[in-house]
Amino acid sequence: MDRAQLLVPNEFGGFTPHVSADFMKKLHEGDSTIGWEGDPNLSIDTYENGGHRYWEIWHRREDGVRYRIETSPPDYPFDERLLVQLCKADTRRNDRDVHAEIMAHNDKLEADQEAARDEWIAEDISPRLQFALKKDGF
Repeated sequence: MDRAQLLVPNEFGGFTPHVSADFMKKLHEGDSTIGWEGDPNLSIDTYENGGHRYWEIWHRREDGVRYRIETSPPDYPFDERLLVQLCKADTRRNDRDVHAEIMAHNDKLEADQEAARDEWIAEDISPRLQFALKKDGF
């Protein structure tokens, strides 16, 4: 059995996977091979929903309040790839332009909505309009 399959209840009502000391050291102190700087205030929780397992990375602020900073995709493997995901999402890195990422995401959402609208017009409205125009003699 994989050690990450062993779950230990935590103080927050969830479960923490039993992970290797090496992984926790990399999580807290960093891993220079992937550019992760580490954070001693991070913890890992897991939960299941709809038959899928999710991993969550939580951060504890100085005032003791915890907040979730990352949730894995469904059934994401529990290994070094979690650190790579954290590294990609790390706002402390200077090479990441969060504003540009948000704007690009919003532009994609708008383009998807416009494409869906255009498809609806082409498939649903256009034939009806053509029929109505022919019926009225245009």
